[in-house]
Amino acid sequence: MQLTGSTFPYARDRLPLARALAGIAAAGFKFVSLGREHAQGTLLHDAGDKAPLDELREAISSYGLRCRHASYGQFKGDARSTAELLDYVRAGSYLGIQDVTVLAPERFELVDDCRQVPKNEKTMAAEREAFVAGMGKALPEAESEGVGLTLAPRPGTALTGEDLRELHGALGSSNFAVCYDPVQAHFHKGVDPTEDAAAVAGITRVLL
Repeated sequence: MQLTGSTFPYARDRLPLARALAGIAAAGFKFVSLGREHAQGTLLHDAGDKAPLDELREAISSYGLRCRHASYGQFKGDARSTAELLDYVRAGSYLGIQDVTVLAPERFELVDDCRQVPKNEKTMAAEREAFVAGMGKALPEAESEGVGLTLAPRPGTALTGEDLRELHGALGSSNFAVCYDPVQAHFHKGVDPTEDAAAVAGITRVLL
């Protein structure tokens, strides 16, 4: 088991990566999980020039940390999203990252008056289909890079253990696993995570 400190809270507060790494190391962690964006922009990007990735690796190691996990964010499954995810995976592989966590399409959408409203069932079904198709295309290349993909719960497409297990079964890849988040399941559904997690006990690789 690898206990890992995440840069997410620091990125949310627009703090520089160096502040995140210093805080995580000071808390006693030996591993760090990177988010897709930070105050200075996109962290993991494979544009052919490895110098920025080498600098990132040196920055991480300078705090006595190692990175084996990263979060990509929402994955829609369209051609652009798939290409961007694989670019992220290749950059992560170069850094030694072993798992990248993605989020399925969210339940709500922003309308003209800036309100968040639930998507209709037809839209959600189409987005789920696109997600499964896109993941089906991304998984083989991710596996060839030595990187596993994990799905974290989110209201809408996949939230409970049963939801996550169903999506896992739809993809049928040993390179695809679950990133279980008990807080999400309890907060949005009111379920007992100790019972809910039983559905994904054998297919969970990351626990938030």
